[in-house]
Amino acid sequence: MGRRYAARRGFYSRLRYVAAHAAAVWVPSAATATSVRARFGVDCRQVPFCFDSDRFTTAPTARRRGLLTVSHLTPHKNHTAVIRAAALLEPKTPVRIIGKGPERASLERLAATLGVPCTFESDLTEAEMVTAYRTAEVVVCPSRFEGFGLTPLEAIACRTPVVVSDIPPHREWLGTAPYFFTLDDDDSLVTAIEAARGVRVPSRTCCRGDDRRGGERFGSA
Repeated sequence: MGRRYAARRGFYSRLRYVAAHAAAVWVPSAATATSVRARFGVDCRQVPFCFDSDRFTTAPTARRRGLLTVSHLTPHKNHTAVIRAAALLEPKTPVRIIGKGPERASLERLAATLGVPCTFESDLTEAEMVTAYRTAEVVVCPSRFEGFGLTPLEAIACRTPVVVSDIPPHREWLGTAPYFFTLDDDDSLVTAIEAARGVRVPSRTCCRGDDRRGGERFGSA
């Protein structure tokens, strides 16, 4: 559930009403189930989430130097941490952000101030999105909270090195495949990125979850 939505007045009261009157409440992770029970007093059923395993697969491609992050441009997605870390790396590292949202202008200003080459893209085709994952040097998923966290799962399926924030859903689903960093610790993020750069191919069998082809369970790390 994360923090309150300051711009969405009454959001949680409406959601509480819906949850209390629903025939069932389904959630994608144990962390979300715990949050819903604590906030609304409603029991949930955890339903395994899926990624498209026909689309997100590995392929021999040349990787481009730089960091990739994929998500909405909102504060809790924490893109500012990636730009700050890119400025601390030697040499400064390009950042490619795929997504759109209200934070774009402030992120562009931060990148310009820190001298970080930063590009923004959105509305990519399916093929372009897969290529972005496959050619990234490192995919960084720095969210402060998630209900599940699909981006790192897709990146790992493409066998791309992944760095993620140390939050419960990431621990629950990703096992030992990614490199974890501590929120609000830029040095920790830089260290994780440098470690990911040193190991190019994470093992797909470290990823825990269901793919969409009949619920096949990957080996748990």
